[in-house]
Amino acid sequence: MSSDQEVRYELMRPTEVIHRRKMFPLAYLPMGPIEWHGYHNPLGLDGIKAHELCLRAARQGGGLVYPVVWYGEHRESHLAEANPPNSRSVAEAMQLPPDRFQPGYMGGDTVVDQALFFQSLLFHVCYQIASVGFEAIYLVAGHGPLIPYATLVAQVFERRTGVKVEAEHTGRGVEGYVEGHGGRFETGVIMATRPELVDLSQLPEGERDHPRLVGIAGEDPRVGSKEIGETFVPRCVEHMIEKARKLLERPVSDGDLRIV
Repeated sequence: MSSDQEVRYELMRPTEVIHRRKMFPLAYLPMGPIEWHGYHNPLGLDGIKAHELCLRAARQGGGLVYPVVWYGEHRESHLAEANPPNSRSVAEAMQLPPDRFQPGYMGGDTVVDQALFFQSLLFHVCYQIASVGFEAIYLVAGHGPLIPYATLVAQVFERRTGVKVEAEHTGRGVEGYVEGHGGRFETGVIMATRPELVDLSQLPEGERDHPRLVGIAGEDPRVGSKEIGETFVPRCVEHMIEKARKLLERPVSDGDLRIV
């Protein structure tokens, strides 16, 4: 497969889609919220990361890539702006009132309501993808907390429809990969795939507890991020291609619906 082939479903003409779908009838669906990832990273890091890895996997191994699912996630849980201990500092860094992200800010829906909404959205998108002839769907989350919800959707959808579905977090299954949040690994993936979006000069030199390093978890992004990205992006892509190939070969499971 050519590295410059167009694989973004929404940008392709019907004959192009048909050709690639017949060659490898799998659709990648990247997912990621829009949230704080440090002064140096884009707010859409999670979705960008998942999308870029999906593009490389599709170009090298086959398949097509759907647009990122940016919206619908449970925003009162597992989001940098809303969760302590950094929520107030992140809000202030965004020049927002510190109490902006208090419980109920999503219109009164509970965290459970928000999770069910996200799962309903994923079911809807999976049905949309299946309706246009794909035999497998690979849900790729750039944000780890989405995985339990996406995994249940994948298992139930597969049993309902016979379309094979996998839900996986970026980097999962790749030895040595440690995600973090806005740290060396996540920053490195973006530096290796979309370098124009990262500006390490936004971070201070010296101490690790500087206020401009608020909301960053994992290894220090100022040290070796580019090298980390260049090392692990090919490994992540190779893992995804292998998983995609196995997914197309896998029979529909008649086992239970445990989240694993």
